[in-house]
Amino acid sequence: MISYVRRTVSMGALLTYWKICKISLDLEKSGYEYRLLPIAQEFVKQTVTHVQGDMQAELLAYFHGDSGAEPITQAKAGLCLRCEVSYPILKACQKIDNLFGGEKAFTYRELLQFVLNDDGKKLVILDRDRRTQLILDDGGEIHSSAYKYFTVEVLRTFKQNASSMSLDNWAYLQTKQNPELKSFLGEFGFKHLSDWAMMNRVRPKQLEQLSKRDRSLLEVFHAVYRRDRQLMRAKGARKCPDPSLLQLTEMQDKLQLQGVVFNSTTALMGELKQVATQLRQYDIWSYREPLEIQDPETG
Repeated sequence: MISYVRRTVSMGALLTYWKICKISLDLEKSGYEYRLLPIAQEFVKQTVTHVQGDMQAELLAYFHGDSGAEPITQAKAGLCLRCEVSYPILKACQKIDNLFGGEKAFTYRELLQFVLNDDGKKLVILDRDRRTQLILDDGGEIHSSAYKYFTVEVLRTFKQNASSMSLDNWAYLQTKQNPELKSFLGEFGFKHLSDWAMMNRVRPKQLEQLSKRDRSLLEVFHAVYRRDRQLMRAKGARKCPDPSLLQLTEMQDKLQLQGVVFNSTTALMGELKQVATQLRQYDIWSYREPLEIQDPETG
């Protein structure tokens, strides 16, 4: 009896891996509904019986092809993960709705069309380079597809070994950065700041979230980029451009004096963008300014 109860609880906790949240035609109500996917349900039940550690990590390894799995296994693992990420995608849309209260002319239901576009009816895999979505048909044949599922894009861009974010948080962030959703918000005046504008206007609470190394990066970025940005504004420039090679080289030299070494400006640029991603992750869920205000001081 104890073994059965444990098994039941375990399966109940995994429901999000075989029930996908999809857009509903009845937008007058919630605007979404849940659809049970038997293929995903059966795959989860088979997988959970032999996985010793993190099942999500195992599914990601299958889907990304890291485990040498057959296409059908990749596709089924991906289907389970597509179900899982549909929930934080929905929550992100609801969060945007809550951020603006009654001061906007839209609801989260209108945002769902841009990101909740997966009904789970097709099996999807990625090409070898993880750049393109491919359809796996019932006969096991692989076809290209012009249609992109947003859930698959979230999974395609997620790097579990290189990211400090959970898959759920990555789905949140990617939803907020979805180009179509951002364009829709832009019609109402809700603009996203660029990475460099975000780093220019960092708040004390955001700094507390960063590691010592990342704070050093930000301090040097401010010393070089913010200095030059003030000169650019004096000349009438409004947008924050990417740091120039000259600026990156100066930052690299300043960081080296602090014991923070980069072998190339390309590596430095990549890490600066990672810091910006962390700041954006904190900012978009804690404040509403980045969605609605284009700061004239930072671009």
